[in-house]
Amino acid sequence: MTCNICGFDRSCDYESLPTVMAIRPTAEPASRRAAAWKRRMAEEHREKGLLVCPECGGIRFLFSVRDREFRCAGCEAALPLDKVAPPIRREEPRDVWTAIAAGSYHIAAVKKDGTVRASGSNQSGQCVVKYWSGITAVAAGRKHTVGLKSDGTVVAVGDNIFGQCKVNQWKNIVQITAGTYLTAGLKSDGTVVATGANGYGQCNVSDWKKVRMLSAGTRHIVGLRADGSVLLSGGGQDSQYGVSSWRNIVQVAAGTMHIAGVMNNGRVVAGGSNAYGQCDVGGWRDIISVAANISHTYGLRRDGTVLVAGQDNDLLQRAEIARWTGIVAISAGDRYVMGLRRDGTLAVASYNGAVKEPFAEHP
Repeated sequence: MTCNICGFDRSCDYESLPTVMAIRPTAEPASRRAAAWKRRMAEEHREKGLLVCPECGGIRFLFSVRDREFRCAGCEAALPLDKVAPPIRREEPRDVWTAIAAGSYHIAAVKKDGTVRASGSNQSGQCVVKYWSGITAVAAGRKHTVGLKSDGTVVAVGDNIFGQCKVNQWKNIVQITAGTYLTAGLKSDGTVVATGANGYGQCNVSDWKKVRMLSAGTRHIVGLRADGSVLLSGGGQDSQYGVSSWRNIVQVAAGTMHIAGVMNNGRVVAGGSNAYGQCDVGGWRDIISVAANISHTYGLRRDGTVLVAGQDNDLLQRAEIARWTGIVAISAGDRYVMGLRRDGTLAVASYNGAVKEPFAEHP
């Protein structure tokens, strides 16, 4: 009796295994070229994680439950189960990221090689950063993206209606920040330059000195001085934010209408609009940096986890952020929150939860 599965002229219990593809080169190739082709195809199949016949290079097998062995469907060579080596699986090299920025409705990140990727809303071309190189940091506003190059110069793309992208003459810049419609840069001598919307005097920072960090919101720029005090320009009286009394600050973040600062003891202070509870951070401890958007404050703890204060109607986003571990840097926009992990991978959360492939839209 002939088996209708394996075709052998006897009864058997072989069962066909599913395969992705099949090749049946001759058992004994007639030329060296054929032999080389067989070896090359076998290696390609191993790299794909497929089981390969060592005799003919075929990848289609039958399996005997009774004999516990594979049998090649091409040359009928037997491969006992305990002799079959696991297929070679070569992992694709993953991207290693070094810097992140979340704008209002788009995100950007710097790869280890100094190139940049961006994704999200591209209404004004703010995600057209594919050809940038030599970038060490990025910043993102509502519709523009800014990149700091290793030589201290700055590049920008996107909406320029208020001149927020006029940064091509800047030099000796060591840090950049982007507000909704403005861009600011910290120079190596501790002074500050700014361009863009200035209806509230937010770009009037030419007299600032001894600054070591900047953060920009919609109507204001915040500067952290070397002595741990804080400077403020733009909309809102200091009485609204209260930053003139802050001391021992080591990091600051400007939201749309509020400001948060990390003290050297790991506690956090915040001032400005608290309409969503975004300033309710008095109980936070062991914080090393903060980020802010229109209705939230985010705190990065020393253990690599992230805390959230503010609007609580984004349950999927909050649930995703609560799962983050190993985070070393955070950035927050209106739609997206980003985390950079210690191993150089990214964590991105939106109102719909995790964003698995954040740069698939603009590779």
